[in-house]
Amino acid sequence: MDTGIIGAEDSIVPEIEYYMRRYFSMGDLFAVKLPEMEDAVLGKLQEQYAGSPIDLYYVNQAERIWHRVWSLRGEREKALRYFYSTMAFSTTLDTLHVHERYCPQLPWLSPWQPNGSGNGRVMEMILNSLYMLEDRTMKLLPCAPAEWLDPGKRIEVNRVATYLGELSFKVIRSSLDTMQVEAQLPDGIQAIDVTIVLKNGYAIRKVHMLYGEDHIRDGQDPEWKGTISGDKLHFPNPKRELKMRLQLSAEEGMA
Repeated sequence: MDTGIIGAEDSIVPEIEYYMRRYFSMGDLFAVKLPEMEDAVLGKLQEQYAGSPIDLYYVNQAERIWHRVWSLRGEREKALRYFYSTMAFSTTLDTLHVHERYCPQLPWLSPWQPNGSGNGRVMEMILNSLYMLEDRTMKLLPCAPAEWLDPGKRIEVNRVATYLGELSFKVIRSSLDTMQVEAQLPDGIQAIDVTIVLKNGYAIRKVHMLYGEDHIRDGQDPEWKGTISGDKLHFPNPKRELKMRLQLSAEEGMA
């Protein structure tokens, strides 16, 4: 799955997940539990310090892969759970670094196990929460936490490099019922998907394209050629520069 030989939408993915959960150590918070410490002497020392048998988890490697796959499959709850668990158990806030092994019985070991490649994996998970480029489709906010788009907040990405060129975009929740999306896309993008998941039942109701004068017809801008499906906007053949205003509202009966 990491190499793309098996696509995220492949029907075998749920079978792989079931097999890993049933016969190996994959769980809701960690994807890999080590059977024992690789260094037997060090393992004994760790057990002595803990005063009991210890659990060892190899963190951020497999979680990174599953986070991306679940995000692309729309399995948001699973993806966010691995995102938050990685942020919690694979990072050390006092020394601001990432580690690959986590022992719940000996959390003080973590600052002594910095890992440079782990930094890259955590950064990749953050970037995959903000955008993914799949073939020629740009997916914005495929799995961003809803809290990132509370009223008054904004998400902004400036001149990030992709294999098609630079990408910049911003998503601004200016009020409870208004949001603005702006994007400067690289060449060759054939479609754009924007996922907007909000708290308290709020969702996208209307889209206004902001090119020149804002002429609205039947509640929709005549230049809007896309579709709204649940929490996702799909816009085929987009211009390189996009600017949209989204009208939001809560479903009836939601507070």
